[in-house]
Amino acid sequence: MNLFSVEGKVALVTGASRGIGRHLAIELARWGADLVICSRNRARLQETARQIRRHARKCLIEQVDITEIDAVEQMVGRARRESGRLDILINNAGMADVRMIVDLGPEDWDRVMSANLRGAVFCARACARVMKDAGRGKILNIASISALYPEKGMAAYAASKAALVQFTRIAALEWAPDNIQVNALCPGYVVTDMNRKFLESKAGAEYVRRLIPLRRAGRPQDLTGAALFLVSSASDWVTGSTLVVDGGQSVR
Repeated sequence: MNLFSVEGKVALVTGASRGIGRHLAIELARWGADLVICSRNRARLQETARQIRRHARKCLIEQVDITEIDAVEQMVGRARRESGRLDILINNAGMADVRMIVDLGPEDWDRVMSANLRGAVFCARACARVMKDAGRGKILNIASISALYPEKGMAAYAASKAALVQFTRIAALEWAPDNIQVNALCPGYVVTDMNRKFLESKAGAEYVRRLIPLRRAGRPQDLTGAALFLVSSASDWVTGSTLVVDGGQSVR
């Protein structure tokens, strides 16, 4: 298990105030990492931090809008000064906006692209500069199977996640000489606060049974193993890859 250890590492997780981001931040702490967590909601971050500290790990809270590039640069600078290192970035922050293309306004498009792509790109850039100096690093971009397979009403979201997957590949190429591995994780339907009402309804449960061969929606803990693999030494010869975790949805 030492191969999957993150003991003594420092990880920055964006969008850590709830859902997948919160879960992965707490799991990294459970496996031995110290955390820097960020989102726009300080109260929710404080709850995440409380759970992280139960594992006797350090946690720095950053209330930051990752679409603001100067704020991102300042956050990474503070993390480096206070922690002395930055080994892992999990780019999780993002949003969904379900609407048909004919109803999609330019402000809707820009809002989704800014949250899902611009923020991730410039968080990765800021962290990569620190990782280059250290000669190592792991960047994990949380994309979606929507990046790979079309679905009505998801034009902006799917386009942003597809672009994030391609960014992952290019960043992997550019930063490979610095021993920085960059990979993407593409979850399928995972129950979080944003979709719980639908996925746990009768209609949602039936939809999931038809769509997913394993006949259930995912839980945040279903992503733990894949994420640990991609941010630990177990994946030192893996970069530019996209790992799909979707209960078999994509093979239908």
